[in-house]
Amino acid sequence: MPLGEGVVGWVAREGKPLIIDDAHQDERWCKDMDEVTDFQTRAIICAPLMFKDTVLGVIELVNEKPGAFSEADMRLLNSLADYAAIAIENARNYQQLQEITVTDDVTSLYNSRYLHETLAREFERAQRYSLPFSVIFFDLDHFKNVNDAHGHLCGSQLLTEIGELIKKNIRTLDVPIRYGGDEFVIVLPQTAKEKAVHVARRLRLSLNEGVFLREKDLALRVTASFGVANYPQDGSDKDSILRLADEAMYRVKESTRDGIEIAEPLTDGGAAVAAEDK
Repeated sequence: MPLGEGVVGWVAREGKPLIIDDAHQDERWCKDMDEVTDFQTRAIICAPLMFKDTVLGVIELVNEKPGAFSEADMRLLNSLADYAAIAIENARNYQQLQEITVTDDVTSLYNSRYLHETLAREFERAQRYSLPFSVIFFDLDHFKNVNDAHGHLCGSQLLTEIGELIKKNIRTLDVPIRYGGDEFVIVLPQTAKEKAVHVARRLRLSLNEGVFLREKDLALRVTASFGVANYPQDGSDKDSILRLADEAMYRVKESTRDGIEIAEPLTDGGAAVAAEDK
């Protein structure tokens, strides 16, 4: 229910508990839920879940009998609401803490700790449902030159802007990770190798077309070296997929830079690397 609409919305907006003996006689009552559930609401008792003067939610009980709820019921419900509010706030704080521990503070992407959790989860899902997943590993070219020429604050700002660019070029279910320094990993669930290569091309193009650190009056251009690997085409376990994508990226880094290389399976169960977009 929207804030202010119906009895629940009124209690949420006002932050006050409420007993209604006959909903049909109260202008705040909204009959939409009764029409959906085929329930005949008459008596209502409603209490806000309050934590430090903030309404986290509302508990509402309804009864088909008019006048079914008493002040004793309200005291009991308020007590329950107090405990529920504390539990909800603790759960929210725990979730926020978990997000902090897996989030990189420079780019707001996930960190390397979350990478291994994600790979384990996607590998298990891929095995269970016979689904593919892909990994893109890329490293910014000559990032050290930015730090040396303009300082580490500019380097950190560049990484922040790169993080935003990554998020704009991937799906919501993809997992973008700052692996360390200027290295990034993107885990693409349920994604075939061809689709992953398309994402890598899009990222490379966006980097090449982007102009960074405009606020610092620098207008820097950036390129990166990319490696792509896929399960199950290129490897049989999560660690090998990450390693193969990393090795493919380093082949670009050690040759032309600003390119994409794709891991390819070998007949003996290993993998080779194919050049692409050199």
